[in-house]
Amino acid sequence: MPVFLDITLRAILTYLVLLLFSRLMGKREISQMTFFDYVSGITIGAIGAQLSIDRNSTWLEILPAIIVFSLFQIVSSILSKNSTWFRKIVVGSPAILIEKGKISEKNMAKEKITLSELLGKLREKNAYNIADVETAVLEIDGQISVQLKSSKKPVTPFDLNQQPQNQGLPRLIIEDGKLLNESLKAVKLTRSWLMTKLAEQGIHDISKVMLAQVDTLGNLYVDLYEENLTKN
Repeated sequence: MPVFLDITLRAILTYLVLLLFSRLMGKREISQMTFFDYVSGITIGAIGAQLSIDRNSTWLEILPAIIVFSLFQIVSSILSKNSTWFRKIVVGSPAILIEKGKISEKNMAKEKITLSELLGKLREKNAYNIADVETAVLEIDGQISVQLKSSKKPVTPFDLNQQPQNQGLPRLIIEDGKLLNESLKAVKLTRSWLMTKLAEQGIHDISKVMLAQVDTLGNLYVDLYEENLTKN
């Protein structure tokens, strides 16, 4: 077979295979990709490139590698969605870099973030003065979320009749239908209090709750799984 025709057919078939597996792996914005997603994508792409132009490599030699990497990515995504424990191992978890206006040197060192990088990330969020920051969290995608001190937040009509009050970071107390006991204890609340608050919203089963978050003022935000929305 002529070289031109061989490479053309390889490129077309490789494109179709990569398209198929990319659709199976699901859509995700670049900004939402984790480091694991990024490395896996590059690896699969590199294998595909070799398959399309390396005439010394046969389909039977290269295709299994693409399939294995793609399946691992798909299975990993499913397990990450359904298992908090697995998600923390593969994807990681957010890290608090600034809490109550104080920089966490321990978490900075753990995440290998320098002070210059932190200040640069804060400036991207229009927080030029670190003294104005109440909380800064390094998210799993490498972005930093910033919560300004209440006295530094833009004034709203509601604030005009209220003395600004510093607020801590809201706590996630239910995730994927499971109660996070450590988070509940951290905000000095009890399971009884939580069940009472849920009952006020017509919810009596924690497993129906996809996410529940409580702020430092005791306000509870609840998000149910879609299949339970019409039942409450």
